[in-house]
Amino acid sequence: MWFTGLYEYLLGNRDPFFVNLSRQALWAVLASVLAFFGTAAVSYTRHLKKSLEVKSSRLNLKKARDLVSRGVDAVILRNSTQRAVFHFFGQTLWRSTLHKMRLFNYLAVSSAFALIMLSTTQLLRSQMTTSNRTLLAIPLVLAFFLLLGIRSLTNIPASIEANWVFQITERTPRRHYFSAFKKAVFLETLLPLFVLMFILYSYLWGWKSALLHCSYCLAASVLLMEALFFRYPKIPFTCTFVPGKAKVHVYWLPYVIGFVVYTSFLSSYERYLFSFPRYFFRYFVTCGFLFAAFRLYQEFYFYRRQPIVYHEEPEPVMISLESPP
Repeated sequence: MWFTGLYEYLLGNRDPFFVNLSRQALWAVLASVLAFFGTAAVSYTRHLKKSLEVKSSRLNLKKARDLVSRGVDAVILRNSTQRAVFHFFGQTLWRSTLHKMRLFNYLAVSSAFALIMLSTTQLLRSQMTTSNRTLLAIPLVLAFFLLLGIRSLTNIPASIEANWVFQITERTPRRHYFSAFKKAVFLETLLPLFVLMFILYSYLWGWKSALLHCSYCLAASVLLMEALFFRYPKIPFTCTFVPGKAKVHVYWLPYVIGFVVYTSFLSSYERYLFSFPRYFFRYFVTCGFLFAAFRLYQEFYFYRRQPIVYHEEPEPVMISLESPP
């Protein structure tokens, strides 16, 4: 539409609608050119430093990270097994190029959805209120694809050696392995996302409404995480991988339906809650009960009976040609 307006303006059409679109087209071209030269300059500088073996002058944050890590270990990860799984997940996710690229693909899709929602709605500043379903749904969209990406990535091994390390050092109770994994997903992916969302929505609505909104979406995302990893018996990035086991061609429709229901229902319900803020307390209490039910079933029933899976078994059709024992 921008460049249609520019085309009409160049043809001599001085309608105010097309004049406004032509100005936006010029700004879009300028922004694209600046973005191109900016990314090219950054990429060339990084490549030049690597080729010349120039030591980069980056801010050393190692001490700060170590301090935060020790604080998390002391307060949240008091069990040694939990510390091992927690740090293994975080360091593998951010150091493996394959896993980072796959996760960024999911984040790119979610960002595209969010931008499409914003562009099709054509929000004005006066319309960016707590009753706008588009703004209410954006954090839900981002969190859904983030968790879906992590659910997909954890089945892809990063190092088979880690598989054997966990096997020979396995100890009971096994719930510590999975509790640490979910803590890692929450602290290293979900929480940073909603901190960024809180900063953005604080600018739009003020910190009180932003805190209520982000807390609402975070509670829903935690329940979604429990649902996606319900009865999940693996340590992330360690189990052997069988291609085609995920059956994306079979489960894509339930995922699409779940995504639509998840975002549309929760955004509509939150808009209702903003009209009657006193009901937010009931929502958080309900989420707390559901979360407790998930954890109690898994920690005291499922994990006690289900061994940790280190080797993915192929489908029967893939081993049908084997000779009988």
